[in-house]
Amino acid sequence: MLGIKAFVISAGEATLIKVAFQRHRPIDDVPPDAFKYDGPFHGLKNDGSLVSRHATTAFAIATVFAEGYKKEKKWVPFVAYSLASLVSISRTYNREHWASDAFAGACLGYFTGKFLFEINSGNLKKKIHFNK
Repeated sequence: MLGIKAFVISAGEATLIKVAFQRHRPIDDVPPDAFKYDGPFHGLKNDGSLVSRHATTAFAIATVFAEGYKKEKKWVPFVAYSLASLVSISRTYNREHWASDAFAGACLGYFTGKFLFEINSGNLKKKIHFNK
């Protein structure tokens, strides 16, 4: 269930960023222009390139699995992050995203997955002390 939460929340975050920036994809323009942004008030004509939603969701799910199984199965983090990295690389290779879009998506997904795992496991509550 935590993996599904990570998927839904990270996809939502990535979508909001895509709509806000409206960065052009490498395949949108000839020649490709990495600095072409339409901004949030240009309408919703395209999905935008920044950030890669595939990379964001892949890393969010990978982080949840890696954190959940790293003590019992040492190989799970390696496999999870390797698969998520392949997703990010494929998005750049297919010219759907700039490398910076995939990297930003990977970072967003990692931190989202880590945050959700910490909240779900109760570790975050132990780390934050509230004084009355």
